Amino acid sequence: MHATQFLQQKTTDRPTPVAVMHGSESHLKQQCLARLTELVLGSGPDAAVGLVKFPGKDVELKAVKTELQTVGMFASSRLVVVEDADDFITKFRDGLEAYCLKPASR
Repeated sequence: MHATQFLQQKTTDRPTPVAVMHGSESHLKQQCLARLTELVLGSGPDAAVGLVKFPGKDVELKAVKTELQTVGMFASSRLVVVEDADDFITKFRDGLEAYCLKPASR
């Protein structure tokens, strides 16, 4: 789905367990991330507690999967983001494809 379609949706349903934002429009990606954050974590002042970000160049797949499978202590939901993930996806493609087939339960 295109970013503008996603942003125009009025749904409050939780998104799919895995989402990918790509392209050169950083503003659209930031808006989509804000919307995903709202859908997954809510919009209250404590919503950011469930948000975890990793730099794509430095993170290992094991660390991301561990974070995805960890139950939040202070938040009922979690959102894990790998930023600038081109290298990460290239390096861990097989593991990511396997994860997408059976993602952690929500």
